[in-house]
Amino acid sequence: GAPVKQPGAYPVLQRALSRSEMLRLVSLYLDEGWQPDVILTCCAEIARQPGNARKTVASVCRELHRWREAGVETGADAEKYLQREALRAERRQEVARLFGVDPADFTRWERSAIDRWFEQGGFSAEVIAEAILRAENHRTVRYVDGILRAWRAQGLLTVDAVRGKGQLAGSNILSTGVRPAAATAKKDLFHADWNAVFDDEPEE
Repeated sequence: GAPVKQPGAYPVLQRALSRSEMLRLVSLYLDEGWQPDVILTCCAEIARQPGNARKTVASVCRELHRWREAGVETGADAEKYLQREALRAERRQEVARLFGVDPADFTRWERSAIDRWFEQGGFSAEVIAEAILRAENHRTVRYVDGILRAWRAQGLLTVDAVRGKGQLAGSNILSTGVRPAAATAKKDLFHADWNAVFDDEPEE
């Protein structure tokens, strides 16, 4: 393959690197099989992180490990991965706004669940907002996840479909406080105990 370019020739982490750090970067190419453009892309991503995030070669190595687990091997793979992660971050931020929380407070399981709502469930932010509304006083990611799984199983992927299935339309459930009759309560799509229904995945 092409010889690796000297790491010291690039402002890879927006600071001067020690000799040991430069050698560690080179070893990513020589010993671990990373292409130079992927290494430099990862360095740029670490350097781009805001705040007091540690911009170290060790951070680059950890990030590359995550990339490899995600199937990243080439520069094109890295570009697609970063685009996907940026989109996920935007979606998590929107969901956090709907819940009224800081996206940094989501657990790893919660982040994974939110990604799944969009990518596997095919839900829009509007449908997720409707599910949060239906959760009433149980507004947790796990509870809303249960609602969305039930909706997907029944093919309810739009707000119109969801409202057409329920006993009350839209936000009327919250605004009126009306509850379904006891005889039909167990059948009401919006008043099941979703924590009990979907409690099969451990939270991390």
